[in-house]
Parts: sequence; structure tokens; C-alpha cells
Amino acid sequence: MKHLFSSLAVTACCAFLLGSNHVNAQTHIEQCPTAFESCKLQAEQGDPVAQYQVARALILGDGTVQNGSEGIKWLHQSAHQKYSPAYKILCIAYGKGQNVPINYVEAYRWCYLSAKFNGDETSIHNRDGLAKKVLSQSDLARAEHLINEFSSTVTSGTDYSPKGCDYAVTFPIQPVLARGELQGLETVIAKTPDAYTPFLRAECISMKSGVITEDTVRHSLLFQAKAIGIVNPMVIFEKSAIGSLAYVNGKKKVGQFNYAVILKTYRSSHSMLNLIVVDEVQNHPSPRSIEFFASARKINGVTKKPEAN
Repeated sequence: MKHLFSSLAVTACCAFLLGSNHVNAQTHIEQCPTAFESCKLQAEQGDPVAQYQVARALILGDGTVQNGSEGIKWLHQSAHQKYSPAYKILCIAYGKGQNVPINYVEAYRWCYLSAKFNGDETSIHNRDGLAKKVLSQSDLARAEHLINEFSSTVTSGTDYSPKGCDYAVTFPIQPVLARGELQGLETVIAKTPDAYTPFLRAECISMKSGVITEDTVRHSLLFQAKAIGIVNPMVIFEKSAIGSLAYVNGKKKVGQFNYAVILKTYRSSHSMLNLIVVDEVQNHPSPRSIEFFASARKINGVTKKPEAN
């Protein structure tokens, strides 16, 4: 076991992707000595990224009194909301016995999930080492049962489908709702909390009279892309199984951080669904951004309209 579970260097800070919407989004970093209570408040409200940051701060004693066992509890809460960076820390914690008793079955579970969703070499190495050199067949069977059990209990997501809209999309966590305006009509915007990664946003417009044209879509996408800061955006049109699709791909640098930005618009006769994903370049495309785009679908009938705060 000497070569498995090499130490993971971590720093504890809270990074927030700010902005009331996608316009003027920026990254704001605070050091945990001044931000821990703010992080903890967000964690208590169910934010998985904040739960992860609180866990790291507690484990390291950075900005708060060190309490490793409490940190592990916060890691579990974050992990059960599909925040994959938490899988990697739990993989190492159970493999090395850091703040928890050594448990190689649990270690394999989290290393397996981290290897699958993060794809990092450390987790892959630890997963394979446990399977080949440490765990018995009965231990592997127990670990696989835990993996399947976990997969069936994690948060399944929240649908966004405003009344009168022909489309729906699923957010991995409960989105924040707000009033918006698109093409002169009032809309309901759904977006992930500020600290959540990646940033996901959806807005649907329903026009009872008139048809949404290709020019309408092009104008909307170009306006959004330029507002975000994408240089020389190009709108590409394609056909899809759920209606006409148009999209813009671009990158945006905020300070020392680089982000991949994707804007997609699905169009039917009388509805237009705008989707935005802002992902860290090194993690793009992340599993969550792929799932978010893949969840877009055409619906029939009138759905319940979400209420904005």
C-alpha cells in the first residue's frame, strides 16, 4: 500500500462565479480565514461546492478550528450531490485512514467514482491497485454494491419547464429562479447557484403569436455572446431531433482563469430555449455540462410554471 494513496495537496478557499446572470460573470476568490463562515452558510443551505470547501477548510484547519471528522461529514454531503471533486478526497481519506479508519472497500468505491467522473491519474491508480492487490472478490462485490447503491440515491435533478414552453431541461441541483426579459417578453430564468461548477443557465420564451425566425435566434445568440465577452462569435445552425439548433462556442478569460462558454438555442414554431454553460477549460466538457445539454427535450401539453423569487 506504500505507493497507493499519495498525499493530495489541497488549499482551502472559496471561489465564486458571480453575476446576476451570464452577463459580466467573473471569478471572485476569498481566503478561507475571512470566508469560512460565508462558505459554511452556503453549505448549510445545500450548496455542494460550498460543502466541499468547508470540508477542506475543516480538514486542514484553514480559517477555522481543525476538525477532520467533521470535514469528512461535509465531504459526504457534497459527494451525494454529485460534486465529483469530493470523490477524490474520500478515495484518499479511506485509503490512508485520514480522519476516518482505513476502509479499503469504501476507498475503492470513491476511487472508482472519482476515476469515472474526474478521470484523474491518482484515482485510476488507486482504484486499479486496490482491485488487483488488496481487495478479495467478496470485497469487490461489496464495493460494487455500494457503488450501485450510491448511484441510485444521489440527487436526480430538477426540471425547468415554464408554462407555455415547448421544451424542458434538467438541472443537477435545485436552480435559482429569477425574472428576466427576452425579446421584450417576461421570462423566468433558471441558473445554478453562484458557487456551483459548471455555471448552468436556462431561459425559455414562448410566443403565442408569430413565429420565431432564424434571424431572431441569431440576434439573440450574438447579443448574449458579446455580453459575456466572446470575441467574434459565430452562430452555427444545425437540425436536431427536438427542433432547429443554433449554438456559439467561445472562451473567456477572467483574471488567471480560463473558461469555455457554450450557448445553445433550440427553436420550435412558438418557443425558444436558450441554454448557457460556463465550464473551466481544464474540465471541459465536464460530465455535468454534457448531462445538462443532453437533458434538453421537447414536451407536450402545458407544464407548471416555476415561480421566481
